[in-house]
Amino acid sequence: MATQIKAEQGPEIQQLQEWLNQWGNPPMPSMPSGTSDMPGMVSDEEVTVLKNAEGVDASRFLLTQMTAHHEGAIATAQTEVEDGADRRR
Repeated sequence: MATQIKAEQGPEIQQLQEWLNQWGNPPMPSMPSGTSDMPGMVSDEEVTVLKNAEGVDASRFLLTQMTAHHEGAIATAQTEVEDGADRRR
């Protein structure tokens, strides 16, 4: 699953950065872990736990964190749908 997520999100990130470039914005730099207050972002401590986990525990922890991460992305996207605006207009 981790390989699939990586394969799918790489092109998504590229598309988002292309849009930023087309709109005259610099591409977003990669965000280090633990530096965002966005819902679903993992902390430095959680990254360490995942790095040190093995086997089923590693899989369970990854799936739990990725679920929270995707739920956070949905919440952020919903906020944009409700409150966002295209400032180019």
